[in-house]
Amino acid sequence: MRGTSYRYFAGLEGVITGVLDEFPHVWSKRRELFVLGLIIVCFLGSLATLTFGGAYVVKLFEEYATGPAVLTVVFLEAVAVAWFYGITQFCNDVKEMLGFTPGWYWRVCWVAISPIFLLFVTCSFLSNPPELRLFEYNYPYWTTVVGYCIGTSSVICIPIYMVYRLIITPGTLKERILKSITPETATEIPFGDIRMNAV
Repeated sequence: MRGTSYRYFAGLEGVITGVLDEFPHVWSKRRELFVLGLIIVCFLGSLATLTFGGAYVVKLFEEYATGPAVLTVVFLEAVAVAWFYGITQFCNDVKEMLGFTPGWYWRVCWVAISPIFLLFVTCSFLSNPPELRLFEYNYPYWTTVVGYCIGTSSVICIPIYMVYRLIITPGTLKERILKSITPETATEIPFGDIRMNAV
């Protein structure tokens, strides 16, 4: 049980750090209020799992909230890094960190095999959702729709942010797309400036 609680704290800290880094002007002096609000939302959201039907709610989350949502996010990350950031630049970054350039096997995996595999697994889940059954109880069909909504809620922020970036970026549509998929800061680091194994 203790190991599980560490995972939750790490997950919450990831959300807290991400929001505070993105909106420092709003939350920098109100960190405690943001953390309190987040904990209250998590508490209220978990109350449904404490009722007599809590095991059924947990089963619904277990089937739909984790697998396809996480795989979709990982697929989008793999495409963003390999195709938009660039496999050559990514390999240069790996060389800076490890001291050697990854071979062709890894490049092919990052560019093609991993995205195709992730897309295949996600599409196969979406085309053939699991039949929900727990304690001899078959879930009604509408729970599949609820499950898809739960899974989509984890992923929907990515396309919303993409559209938001396209709207606020100045220029023609082509210029906005190119600017949106280009790294914001220069990625060239003078060789030797990264200290390995530094504390």
